[in-house]
Amino acid sequence: MRFRFPSFSFSSGQPSINGAALEPVDSARAVVNDDGAILIDSEQGIMFSLNPTGGLIWAGLNEKLTKAAISQRLSQEFGVPEGQAGQDVEEFLGILEKNKLVRRALNGK
Repeated sequence: MRFRFPSFSFSSGQPSINGAALEPVDSARAVVNDDGAILIDSEQGIMFSLNPTGGLIWAGLNEKLTKAAISQRLSQEFGVPEGQAGQDVEEFLGILEKNKLVRRALNGK
C-alpha cells in the first residue's frame, strides 16, 4: 500500500508548506551519524530511529538547506537521481509534519 502525503514546496531557501517555512520544533533533538539518526521529542515523549536517508534530510532541514541542496546531497551520497531524491525529501517532510516534529516558522523566519 502506498501512502499519499501533502505536497510541499520550497521557497526562500527553506522547506515550506503552503508558503510557510518549516523548521524543527524546539523540543526535537537529534544525534546524526553515518547510520542515520536518533530523533527525540522531549515534549511528546517519543523517539524515532532514522535511516541514513532520514538522517541526511533532518540534518539538511536543520541547516536550512533548500530542497534542491538536500536532494543533491542525497543524490551524491546514495547514487539516486535528483528527481527521486526530491520526492524522498517531500515524503519525509510529510512524515515529520504528521508526527509534529516540524512546524511553520514563526515570524516568517
